Formats: sequence, structure tokens, C-alpha cells
Amino acid sequence: MDLDGVILFNSGLIAETKKSLAAAGRDADRDVAIACWDMVDPRTYQGTDAVCVEQPAQEIARNAVEVLTDTIEGKCAEIRQIILPTTLLPGNFAFRREREDTLDEQEQE
Repeated sequence: MDLDGVILFNSGLIAETKKSLAAAGRDADRDVAIACWDMVDPRTYQGTDAVCVEQPAQEIARNAVEVLTDTIEGKCAEIRQIILPTTLLPGNFAFRREREDTLDEQEQE
């Protein structure tokens, strides 16, 4: 299985993902990075080995209400794309050393 990382939409799935990776012979602590949206909920996962992408929840909600209101009022019926900044929160985003060396060599070519 050629897999470098997993992105989860729910931090509650980290433990189950690690179990699945282990069942497939992979080690999430060594060679598969795990990232998830928003903060890890300490009630569902106590590890520190996942990277989190924090989203501006209040701004997302405000934009969603604006789009909905505009649609209901007939101001705009077009599909809108709104891009908001995110923040990468630290975690143990570990790759095997030889994987990093291979990527560096490929970039130099």
C-alpha cells in the first residue's frame, strides 16, 4: 500500500484510523501522517501524533448565513465559492527519514 498520509474530517476517527493502518502493516507513528480538521477532541483521542487544520468557524457560519439569506431574498442564485484562511496546528507529523531523502533527491532532478 503506497500511502503517505490520511486526512480526516473528524478527529474522533484518529484512533480507528491508526488501528486500520496497523492492520494493513503500516505504522502511523513512523511512516503515515495523520491530519484532521479542527482541534483534536481530548475526550475521543489523547494522542499528540496528529496535525490539525484549524478553520475559522465563526467566519464560515457568517458566510453561510449571508449566502442563504441572499438566496432566499432572491439577491443571488449563483453558486459562490468563498475561500477562507486555515491554520496548521503543530503535531508529530513524522515521516520516515528515507522518505524525506527520496523526496529531496526527486526535487533536485
